[in-house]
Amino acid sequence: MSHTVKIKTQFKEFSILQRTLEEMGWTIKSNSAARAFSGDPNRDRVFPFVAVNPDTTQNSYDIGIVPTQNELEVYGDFYGGSLASHFGIGLAKLKTAYALNVIKDEYEQYGYTVDCSKHENGSLIVEVYK
Repeated sequence: MSHTVKIKTQFKEFSILQRTLEEMGWTIKSNSAARAFSGDPNRDRVFPFVAVNPDTTQNSYDIGIVPTQNELEVYGDFYGGSLASHFGIGLAKLKTAYALNVIKDEYEQYGYTVDCSKHENGSLIVEVYK
């Protein structure tokens, strides 16, 4: 059965999450319902922010975002595979891209340059230099 679930993340900064999603081709809407399965009891829930899936085919669901005092709560419906195809299982690709943007923001404010590349084994190499 398809339904919207809260996804465990450690996103803290909305501006960084928004930029990361936009870099991945998604847009942000305010005070909107997220597209979800027609039988989902949360399908009419209005979220403060919604990351709109650029894919418009059936089962291409959005992500609801709720800022709290300590974190950004993220909700999505993984049925049909659209979220996993964009962001990986458990949003792993989104989490990695977000973390890289946090690193870039932190170091670039002190005048450092941050470069990221992929090792042949798939791991990321992050280099920081002045």
